Amino acid sequence: MKHELLVDTNIFLRFLTNDDPIKAKKAEALFKAAVNGKQRLRTSLLVIAEIAWTLESFYELPKEDIANKIFVLVKTVNTTAFPSGKISSARQQNRLLSSKSGCQTAESFAAQQAPMLYG
Repeated sequence: MKHELLVDTNIFLRFLTNDDPIKAKKAEALFKAAVNGKQRLRTSLLVIAEIAWTLESFYELPKEDIANKIFVLVKTVNTTAFPSGKISSARQQNRLLSSKSGCQTAESFAAQQAPMLYG
Protein backbone atom coordinates (compact mmCIF):
# COMPACT_ATOMS: atom_id res chain seq x y z
CA MET A 1 0.00 0.00 0.00
CA LYS A 2 1.19 3.49 -0.81
CA HIS A 3 1.70 6.19 1.78
CA GLU A 4 -1.32 8.00 3.13
CA LEU A 5 -2.61 11.09 1.28
CA LEU A 6 -4.56 14.00 2.73
CA VAL A 7 -7.52 14.81 0.47
CA ASP A 8 -8.68 18.43 0.37
CA THR A 9 -12.06 19.93 -0.53
CA ASN A 10 -11.29 20.64 -4.19
CA ILE A 11 -10.55 16.98 -4.98
CA PHE A 12 -13.87 15.86 -3.50
CA LEU A 13 -15.73 18.65 -5.31
CA ARG A 14 -14.21 17.82 -8.70
CA PHE A 15 -15.28 14.19 -8.21
CA LEU A 16 -18.79 15.04 -7.00
CA THR A 17 -19.59 17.78 -9.51
CA ASN A 18 -17.57 16.77 -12.59
CA ASP A 19 -17.24 20.49 -13.32
CA ASP A 20 -13.71 19.88 -14.62
CA PRO A 21 -13.82 16.48 -16.37
CA ILE A 22 -10.04 16.00 -16.47
CA LYS A 23 -9.65 16.63 -12.73
CA ALA A 24 -12.80 14.62 -12.01
CA LYS A 25 -11.26 11.58 -13.75
CA LYS A 26 -8.08 11.94 -11.70
CA ALA A 27 -10.11 12.21 -8.49
CA GLU A 28 -12.15 9.16 -9.49
CA ALA A 29 -8.95 7.17 -10.07
CA LEU A 30 -7.68 8.20 -6.64
CA PHE A 31 -10.91 7.10 -4.93
CA LYS A 32 -10.97 3.83 -6.88
CA ALA A 33 -7.44 3.13 -5.66
CA ALA A 34 -8.66 3.71 -2.09
CA VAL A 35 -11.66 1.41 -2.58
CA ASN A 36 -9.33 -1.27 -3.97
CA GLY A 37 -6.97 -0.90 -1.01
CA LYS A 38 -4.11 0.45 -3.11
CA GLN A 39 -4.16 3.93 -1.57
CA ARG A 40 -4.96 5.18 1.88
CA LEU A 41 -6.75 8.54 2.06
CA ARG A 42 -7.50 10.91 4.93
CA THR A 43 -9.48 14.11 5.30
CA SER A 44 -10.71 16.38 8.08
CA LEU A 45 -14.03 17.43 9.50
CA LEU A 46 -13.42 20.93 8.19
CA VAL A 47 -13.06 19.57 4.64
CA ILE A 48 -16.37 17.72 5.01
CA ALA A 49 -18.01 20.94 6.25
CA GLU A 50 -16.55 22.88 3.30
CA ILE A 51 -17.88 20.28 0.86
CA ALA A 52 -21.36 20.55 2.37
CA TRP A 53 -21.29 24.35 2.33
CA THR A 54 -20.06 24.55 -1.27
CA LEU A 55 -22.51 21.99 -2.61
CA GLU A 56 -25.37 23.82 -0.96
CA SER A 57 -24.38 27.47 -1.54
CA PHE A 58 -22.69 27.34 -4.94
CA TYR A 59 -24.09 24.21 -6.60
CA GLU A 60 -27.50 24.60 -4.88
CA LEU A 61 -27.95 20.90 -4.17
CA PRO A 62 -30.65 19.82 -1.70
CA LYS A 63 -29.36 18.97 1.77
CA GLU A 64 -30.54 15.36 1.50
CA ASP A 65 -28.46 14.87 -1.67
CA ILE A 66 -25.46 16.49 0.01
CA ALA A 67 -25.82 14.24 3.06
CA ASN A 68 -25.97 11.14 0.86
CA LYS A 69 -22.89 12.16 -1.14
CA ILE A 70 -20.89 12.89 2.00
CA PHE A 71 -21.99 9.64 3.62
CA VAL A 72 -20.71 7.67 0.62
CA LEU A 73 -17.39 9.55 0.68
CA VAL A 74 -16.93 9.00 4.40
CA LYS A 75 -17.67 5.30 4.07
CA THR A 76 -15.42 4.97 1.00
CA VAL A 77 -12.47 7.07 2.06
CA ASN A 78 -10.79 6.34 5.37
CA THR A 79 -11.17 9.67 7.13
CA THR A 80 -9.69 10.97 10.36
CA ALA A 81 -12.69 13.23 10.93
CA PHE A 82 -15.20 10.49 11.64
CA PRO A 83 -14.19 7.62 13.91
CA SER A 84 -15.44 4.30 12.57
CA GLY A 85 -19.11 3.71 13.22
CA LYS A 86 -19.85 7.17 14.65
CA ILE A 87 -21.91 8.37 11.69
CA SER A 88 -23.99 5.55 10.37
CA SER A 89 -27.53 6.77 9.89
CA ALA A 90 -29.28 9.20 7.58
CA ARG A 91 -30.60 10.96 10.68
CA GLN A 92 -27.06 11.66 11.88
CA GLN A 93 -26.05 12.82 8.40
CA ASN A 94 -28.94 15.24 8.28
CA ARG A 95 -28.07 16.56 11.73
CA LEU A 96 -24.64 17.41 10.37
CA LEU A 97 -26.17 19.50 7.62
CA SER A 98 -29.16 20.86 9.52
CA SER A 99 -30.02 24.48 8.92
CA LYS A 100 -31.22 24.54 12.53
CA SER A 101 -27.61 24.38 13.69
CA GLY A 102 -27.22 28.13 13.18
CA CYS A 103 -23.62 27.74 12.00
CA GLN A 104 -22.35 30.52 9.76
CA THR A 105 -18.88 29.17 9.00
CA ALA A 106 -17.20 25.83 8.54
CA GLU A 107 -15.19 26.50 11.70
CA SER A 108 -18.29 27.01 13.85
CA PHE A 109 -19.83 23.94 12.24
CA ALA A 110 -16.81 21.85 13.22
CA ALA A 111 -16.80 23.20 16.77
CA GLN A 112 -20.50 22.58 17.22
CA GLN A 113 -20.50 19.05 15.81
CA ALA A 114 -17.41 17.75 17.60
CA PRO A 115 -19.32 16.40 20.65
CA MET A 116 -21.71 14.43 18.40
CA LEU A 117 -18.88 13.01 16.31
CA TYR A 118 -16.53 12.06 19.09
CA GLY A 119 -19.19 11.02 21.58
